[in-house]
Formats: sequence, C-alpha cells, structure tokens
Amino acid sequence: MQFVFSKNNKVPEETPIPKTLSKIKVPDSFPLKFNKKKYSLHHVGFPGTWQIDIMFGQNNGKQIAFLVAIEVNTRYLFMEKTTTYRVIGFDENGNEIRKIDKRTGTWKIEHKSTYAVAQAMSFCLDRGWNPSTLIGDAEKAFVSDEMYLNIYNPHNITFKPVFLFTDEKGNLHSSHTSLAIVDRVIRSCRRWFTDRGYEADAFTTELINEFVKYYNKRPHSTLCKIFKSKEITPQMVHDNMEMEMYVMQHILGENRKIRSSQWTRGMYIPNGTLVKLYNPPVPLLKRTRVTKIDPYRVVSSNNYIYTVHNRKRTGCCPDGNIRHRELPGSR
Repeated sequence: MQFVFSKNNKVPEETPIPKTLSKIKVPDSFPLKFNKKKYSLHHVGFPGTWQIDIMFGQNNGKQIAFLVAIEVNTRYLFMEKTTTYRVIGFDENGNEIRKIDKRTGTWKIEHKSTYAVAQAMSFCLDRGWNPSTLIGDAEKAFVSDEMYLNIYNPHNITFKPVFLFTDEKGNLHSSHTSLAIVDRVIRSCRRWFTDRGYEADAFTTELINEFVKYYNKRPHSTLCKIFKSKEITPQMVHDNMEMEMYVMQHILGENRKIRSSQWTRGMYIPNGTLVKLYNPPVPLLKRTRVTKIDPYRVVSSNNYIYTVHNRKRTGCCPDGNIRHRELPGSR
C-alpha cells in the first residue's frame, strides 16, 4: 500500500465509493508485525529483471565493496568487486597511471563511485550477465549520466530507481522494501561467512565467488515451494525459460489472491477517511513517534496508491463525523 501527497494544497474531487465496497469495514489499526508477510505482494518482473545493490565488508582490516545483482524471477546471482583504483591513463611502457588521493598522497581507492560500479558491471557483462531491467536504490553511481552513457544505453538496459513516497516538500525518499530480494541475499552471504567460521574481515574475491557458486547451485526455498520439489536451484530456472515463465505465472496468481483478500478483509480505505502516516526511522536519529503528528485525509485512490491531504497545514477540514483511523502499517 502506498501513499502520495496532494500538490499545491488542492484537494482532488472525491470519487464515489463503489456500492460493493461501501459496506466494507475498515480496521482501526493494522498490526504490521503479523500481517506484513500475509498482505505483501511477491516480487515478479519481466524476464531479465534484476535487483542490484552494493554490499560492504572488510578484508584484512580494509573496507571492500561488491556489486550484488540477483534476478527477480530465477534468484540467479552475480557478484563483482567494486573496490578499485581509478586508472587515469597509461605510461609509455603500458603501465597503469592511477589517480592520487591528495589528502593521503597514496593511490585513491574507490568503492561505490560511478567509475567503480561501471567497471564492476562491465566485468559482469563480459561474463554473460544480460539484464534488460535493473532495479536499485537512488545510489548516485546507479543514476549518474556516465552510467547511462557507458553502461545502460549501449546494452539496452532500463534502470528503475526505487522511489516509494514523497514528503510534503516534494522530496523523494527511497526505501529497501522493494529491494527485499537483494537485501535477503546479502544477509545470506554474511551468514554464509559466519556459519563457516570465517573472520569478520575475510571478505575476499575468492570467497565471494565460492559463495556465488554455492548459492546458484543450491536448492532455493522459494523455487522449491513453487515447483513442489526439493531440488530446484537458481541455476536450473535461469537456464530454462519455460521454468522461469512458470515461476512468473505462479507469483502473479498468488498476488491476485493477495489483492483479493485485501479487499475482502477490509484493506480498502474509503475517501474522506482520516489516517495517520507511518513515521519511518532515520539512521543515526532517535525516533520519538511511530506515526506522524498531523492527521491526513484520503482524497483519492488508484490500485492501492492513496493520495492524502494534510488537513492541519492546509486548513482542509473533513466531515466531523469521520473518525480517526490509523494507516495500515502504522503499528
């Protein structure tokens, strides 16, 4: 469920509530902890859709970073080191000329710059990575002009940054809720290192490559559940288009059931309802309230995307008979 803010303090005209929905009871609150998994839609995309992110670790006391790319439908994994020196040219003998860090006087090491990420993606493309769509957060390297010029456009790749909501000032905020698949594989990678007794600073390219092979050739719980088999691996589905199409059809069917249950169980919020917005935590800052102070009014909705209006700041006062109800996910 997603909420956006109405612009220019103008409240859109309310659309009448369908008669079949007018009698649906809207819950006063929505216990997120117990219902999030039940009502969350499963991730699915067109063939060639991948989620990407950057994972940081330690190698002999020094920071190291890796590009993580996982295919949405097949769960097939690519990982490539992004930590590198910036090469600015070559001398007369063909040796690299590396950029110098003015602050330290040593070679400049880059982890998530456009240069570093583009180089990692280029290595993956040379090894057979063939994405058509990439989904990632608003990392500067992912959305830079250089990335479009050197990687996306030449390889016909569409990049879709994850923007879930805007604040009252129109600023875009990204969230990893829509990057659950790549977030999960990063956690699996860290747990794989821990379970095998490796030190916290043992993130080497060799071990990462070993994990990738292990992950791609090991039965995946989601795929095994879909095919009702204990032997389905990401490698198998990645190499078989018919299997991938079956996964897509299955997930789309499950999402239809979830949407249906949302309507029948009172997930629909009628226009005019007063709601409280979830107050997401901000890194390094203490959150004092789970919900935002100001009440908001639902003024329109489209496919579970609700447009809300700040009645306190704009002076828009809804019908006094409408009682306050909390936004699903606010508790």
